[in-house]
Amino acid sequence: MSRALRSVGSVLVFAILVPVTTLEVVRAACFGAFSQTCWNASLNTSSGVFTAYCLDENDSSTQSTVNLNDHVANIDGALDCNRNGGDFLLTCTAVSLLTANRLMATCLDALGDFAAPSSLDLNPCISNSNGFLKWSCLDSV
Repeated sequence: MSRALRSVGSVLVFAILVPVTTLEVVRAACFGAFSQTCWNASLNTSSGVFTAYCLDENDSSTQSTVNLNDHVANIDGALDCNRNGGDFLLTCTAVSLLTANRLMATCLDALGDFAAPSSLDLNPCISNSNGFLKWSCLDSV
């Protein structure tokens, strides 16, 4: 094999490996898992404002909020994280937090009937960014 061909082969291997590694890093960064570093979560069921105390990089705690109505949607009676918007409060009732990271509600389905109660793990949707709650990369949800 010529020296030029070996160089081209190395470049091809490098080009193939880099995107896979980058994709894995992006996927890991996009998973929120806020509940590992946040506590005392509460929800204002009228406005959708979710509040928790979160650790920052200095292990100090900060009270932070995020509005669940911005990216939690009712999809045919089921709660879902949605990068295109939310407004689940328009079609859901009996909204509550089951645990610090699990939202529960009863929502209308596509026929206009109330579906069975739905729950949503908020960990993939929300992350702790240096003490502040923020929406994670919702493409991977």
